[in-house]
Amino acid sequence: NIQYKKCLKMENCTIMRINRNRCQQCRFKKCLAVGMSRDAVRFGR
Repeated sequence: NIQYKKCLKMENCTIMRINRNRCQQCRFKKCLAVGMSRDAVRFGR
């Protein structure tokens, strides 16, 4: 189960290429909204 830091902007951040790493929770939420699978998440590199 993945735990991200809580969003500071009420889970309403705009995710763009230049700021995509600022809010992990909103980025993950957007990824799921466009069809990414939860199983596709990788840890580390």
